[in-house]
Amino acid sequence: MRIKELIESFHKQDAKFSSYFHDIDEYNGEKKLSWIKIIILWLVILITIGVILGFP
Repeated sequence: MRIKELIESFHKQDAKFSSYFHDIDEYNGEKKLSWIKIIILWLVILITIGVILGFP
């Protein structure tokens, strides 16, 4: 049962993390990707990698 609990915990954490990148449409209530948040995350990751590797 320990593995089953870990899998359930992983799915809960995954849902919590991925919900950060979705916005709910006000008109019809559908979930939409928030591309601005995704782009900002990619920029932060690229800048962090650049700093770690020593790129100016």
